[in-house]
Amino acid sequence: MAGSTILIVEDEKDAVEMYRIVLEVEGYQVMVAYTLQAAIKQLEKKKPDLVLLDVVLRGSSGLDLCEKIRQDPELADMPIVIISNLDSPEDIRAGLDAGANVYLTKPISQDELLEAVQQNLRLQLPGTSSESP
Repeated sequence: MAGSTILIVEDEKDAVEMYRIVLEVEGYQVMVAYTLQAAIKQLEKKKPDLVLLDVVLRGSSGLDLCEKIRQDPELADMPIVIISNLDSPEDIRAGLDAGANVYLTKPISQDELLEAVQQNLRLQLPGTSSESP
């Protein structure tokens, strides 16, 4: 899973830097988008293996991007991990209903970040299904 590409969609620069450092130390390639529009452009250039997504972005909602990804046949199976300050049960349900695989609330530890990334990338590997033939 090292070498996988992660797109971070987050408008808080401190959070971006923490995520970037933790992921790069583990061997992941990192792309960053600070706005919804920048994220869409990044997705058009290169399909990442996973998206880390904040819900509250300047002038837009990360949930809109989550729904857009799920509606795009080329991106629909890509894991999405939401990391947000919004922590009510309704917010979490909205994130999962929009298509997120996981919804984590801030603050998040380095271990929680890596665990969420590794578990969701593992789901994408061929032959890792828990179903028996």
